[in-house]
Amino acid sequence: MSESIALNILDSKGAQKSKLDLDPVVFGKGVREAVVYDSVRYQLLKRRAGTHSTLTKGTMKGGGRKPWKQKEFRLK
Repeated sequence: MSESIALNILDSKGAQKSKLDLDPVVFGKGVREAVVYDSVRYQLLKRRAGTHSTLTKGTMKGGGRKPWKQKEFRLK
């Protein structure tokens, strides 16, 4: 197998605190940008409040009768 991947652990001031060895089988893969994009987009969409509303048939103003015909039909 190949060597392990070393990751430096830093404190809040930026000084190296410790080192962590990662398995290259798991962490040695390339980044799949489409998966990262989908997960970030999902998280951002989950943050929405969802307080929007639309008018339904019951909340619209006006009577239930049609005020005029859709298309005038004339015989010539």
